[in-house]
Amino acid sequence: MFDSNLTPVKLFGMIDAASVETENKDYSFSLSLFEKGYVLRPGDGVGILYGGGDSDNRLTVRIDGAGLFDGRKTFHRSFEQDENRWVSQTDTDMEMKLTSKNAPVTQPAKYVMIHFDDGFQSQYDHAYPVLEQHGLKGTFWIVCDYANSTRDGYMNWKQVDQLASDGQDIQNHGMTHAHLPTLTDGQIAAQIRDCKEMIVQHGSTGDAFAIPFNDGNEDPEIIGIISKIHAYGKGSGGAPQAADCGGSCETTNADGTYNKDNRYTMKQWSHDAFIRNGNMTGRQLLDGFVETVNSGEVDADGGIVKIPIIMYHRINEGGTSSPASLFAAEMQYLRDNGFRTIGMDDIMYDQQEKKFRLR
Repeated sequence: MFDSNLTPVKLFGMIDAASVETENKDYSFSLSLFEKGYVLRPGDGVGILYGGGDSDNRLTVRIDGAGLFDGRKTFHRSFEQDENRWVSQTDTDMEMKLTSKNAPVTQPAKYVMIHFDDGFQSQYDHAYPVLEQHGLKGTFWIVCDYANSTRDGYMNWKQVDQLASDGQDIQNHGMTHAHLPTLTDGQIAAQIRDCKEMIVQHGSTGDAFAIPFNDGNEDPEIIGIISKIHAYGKGSGGAPQAADCGGSCETTNADGTYNKDNRYTMKQWSHDAFIRNGNMTGRQLLDGFVETVNSGEVDADGGIVKIPIIMYHRINEGGTSSPASLFAAEMQYLRDNGFRTIGMDDIMYDQQEKKFRLR
């Protein structure tokens, strides 16, 4: 077992590498009846430490990117000696399973989404390292022209690629962050389609689109254009929930009228909106965060009743940006309390049931 810093904390067994089969074969290790066990914590991983006493020794570990190790949403990570850094490899892995004969009764998993709008450089500098430290996942909404032009204060594509390679979720926030209601239908489609093509080239699923300025979610024509390019998206603020559509996430109600609470207008709790308000202490902001992230619900079959979305813009830039210390405290709370942070790429829309589910 390895903790979130990839430090070995529990050894289950050893095997001589010379005796390992070259073909696929299952190997099992178990603790003895009288051996002290180990309580799993969010961010822990189970993996293999290769030893032999030479400079090529390396650690390769399977990590659960969604939180507590349960064999889902996991990826393979190895240490690259030449580059002196850990590298995630989502396409190569061995199958590993951790089981307990006397497993304790577990509480229902708690899910939350951590969103970062616009692709600010400070998100890469101050938020991304904290996410990596705690084994958490965020969704970064990229404005493609900002990344194309290496615009001052925003991430470039090399940094976006680094996020994607480490298991972070990258999604579409439009080519230029344009105000959609001021554009023609053709211009709206180009804003959305062109940026989607770019982020897909940079490793994104391209599942979702976030409406700039949260303006356009009540316009059925704008939502209709988005629906031809993306499966779902985000488009309004004020409510701490995703995919809570009151029974149906379709764009049209049963009576044929437009349903503005649909799968393209997921709501979010805007962290920096409370900071701009100016009359809340750091303690009050943290308390609001805690209350919000604990408001989610996922049913036993993986159907999403409600998942909170916490949204950030700038991090630690002073003024109305989120302080790095507050962000670190919030992420520490998620890690210490067993939350699973998921991206937009971890959900899917069930067309038959008209609601979202975990993949």
